[in-house]
Amino acid sequence: MAFTVKDFEDLLRILDRYPHWREELRRRILLEELEQLPRAHRRLSVRMGRIEKALAALAETVRKMAQDQRRHATALTKLRKEVAEARAEADRRFTELAEAQRRTEESLAAHRAETDRRFAELAEVLRRLVERVDRIEQDVGTLKDHDLRRRYAELAPSYFGGPNFRKVRVLTPSELVNRLLAALDEGKIEREDFEEARRIDLVVRGEWEGRTLHLALETSWTIDRRDVERAVRRARILQAILGETWPAVAGSRLTEGARELLQQIREEGQAIVVAQDGGIEWPS
Repeated sequence: MAFTVKDFEDLLRILDRYPHWREELRRRILLEELEQLPRAHRRLSVRMGRIEKALAALAETVRKMAQDQRRHATALTKLRKEVAEARAEADRRFTELAEAQRRTEESLAAHRAETDRRFAELAEVLRRLVERVDRIEQDVGTLKDHDLRRRYAELAPSYFGGPNFRKVRVLTPSELVNRLLAALDEGKIEREDFEEARRIDLVVRGEWEGRTLHLALETSWTIDRRDVERAVRRARILQAILGETWPAVAGSRLTEGARELLQQIREEGQAIVVAQDGGIEWPS
């Protein structure tokens, strides 16, 4: 991976913002780092190799997701075509029934019974088609949510790591459950709190300006008011167990209700983190 002009300009802006970093960098470059260059080069080569492998794996995952989405899109197109054909068939049958009713009054009762039967069949067909479309749309939404949660779990250090938040990692499910069970046994939380907190999507741990901080992260492709409420509620429970914990939400977009609640939380002086498409909005 080449070091670009943009990377250099970003480095210059960071050094301008933190002068003491610039002095430290100059000292280390001119004195200590000269002796460490060969070893640093070897470490960098190893890390670059790992990053390239991770990027290749991510590219493969993205490719597979794209294939899945194309398959779902094809299925949706086919179903919509079937719905249109069924509706056209229904219109044709309705016309036939109306004409048959007009031709003879003597068989009115029979025609009505036949009409009712056909209506019921067509309604059932349409109902099943609508259910299939709804299920596919729900499955696509679930796949998006699962992929989003996986991305934030795998790339948490890349997404959240920075000058203020360091040594970032995601607690494993077993780590979280063990801490919750210990707190439950010690009477720090109730059974309801245990059940609530263990359903958190991810818990991200790191050092915020030198102190340990956890993020109670709720992920959803579309972040709504309920996602924000869950993050706040679960962060409050985890704080009693893990120490300082901030609620956090991550997704592709925010609903208007979520925006309003986030604004209210910030106005009350509470810390909350918002991640959209990998960009992080930290508390001011």
